[in-house]
Amino acid sequence: MRVSKSAFVFCFLFAAFSLAPAVSSAYNRTALEMLLGERQCPRCDLSYAPLPNSSLSGANLSYANLSAANLAGSDLSGANLYGSYLSGAILYNANLSGANLSHADVSGATVSRANLSGANLSGVNLTSANLSDTNLSGVNLSNANLANSDLSGSDLSGAYLSGATWLDGITQCSYDSIGECSSWSGKIGQ
Repeated sequence: MRVSKSAFVFCFLFAAFSLAPAVSSAYNRTALEMLLGERQCPRCDLSYAPLPNSSLSGANLSYANLSAANLAGSDLSGANLYGSYLSGAILYNANLSGANLSHADVSGATVSRANLSGANLSGVNLTSANLSDTNLSGVNLSNANLANSDLSGSDLSGAYLSGATWLDGITQCSYDSIGECSSWSGKIGQ
């Protein structure tokens, strides 16, 4: 049985496109317009959204999906990002001062050179996040997970670290940890 070259190519391309895992690079355009117009977009899908240098001060993005979104240089001061998903997001040089990121997932995100002074990051997942040269002064990091994060050059003065899981993923900061992690006598789970 002889198969024509064009039939072979068609079958190959069909299999390649239908069986390949879909990578969602499309965000919800209606949600993006709502965010930019009203600064309200709770529970929106804005994954992979191009939002560099956006003015989103005071925006409500609680429980929003901002995974892999580009928010570099954006103003998110005072924004509500409670429970939002920012895994892999780019927040380089962003202003998040006074923002609420409590219980958000910021794992693997690039947050270097950002301003998070006075922000609420209690219970946040910052596993493997790049926080180098970031202003974290006066931040609430209680019960945050900082395992494998990069804090080189960051300002932690006055940061509240009670119960935070430290960079090594083992050490848990004691209740009186302010500005630096003072560890319990034991390890997590002991």
